[in-house]
Amino acid sequence: MPNTNPQIRGFVFQDPITHKYRLGQRIVSLYHVTVTSYWDLSEAASPIIQRLARETSEALRVAVLEENEIAYIHQVEGTKKEDVGSYVGGRNPVHCTSSGKMLLAFQNELEQNKIVNSPLIKYTPRTITDPTELKEQLKHIRKQDYCICIGEFIENMVSISSPIRDSAGQVISALTLIAPTHRIDENQIVSYTNKVVKTAKEISRQFGFLK
Repeated sequence: MPNTNPQIRGFVFQDPITHKYRLGQRIVSLYHVTVTSYWDLSEAASPIIQRLARETSEALRVAVLEENEIAYIHQVEGTKKEDVGSYVGGRNPVHCTSSGKMLLAFQNELEQNKIVNSPLIKYTPRTITDPTELKEQLKHIRKQDYCICIGEFIENMVSISSPIRDSAGQVISALTLIAPTHRIDENQIVSYTNKVVKTAKEISRQFGFLK
């Protein structure tokens, strides 16, 4: 039975790949050490993600859902060095990031409602804080298998996410491309979205998801 003690939430976490318990991202962040959890995922994803980084020249992240936040477990930098506001061990909100909404879209209704019906902070004028609107968007994200956020968490930044699945089809993480809006137009967003979706599916195949 999962431990629901609020004092240890985020400090102990069950790995969705191995189903073993490990130290959570929160304790990693507190001690500012390199994340070594999810090693299998990072090892399988790294060369594929590096190839995408070379193709797009943009930063890429892999994120997981832990409680009511997303935690970054892997990163590959692009050739351009703008600060994209995320790093391994870092945590960001769920409701206004593409990886957060991507992961939330595949949670059950109870887990969705815990986040959607909690106070939603408005980080920028584009942040969605209406629960009904957010739930409708999550349905759409789940159907299309990708999520695009433009200026919802950090103004003038765009992020594009697609799910990574295990052999049973369970969404275990999200692959995300992050870039400043001044460098990515509508045509590039379409092109990069296709590349992110294709790459996430390729990583999923490493874990036996063949659909």
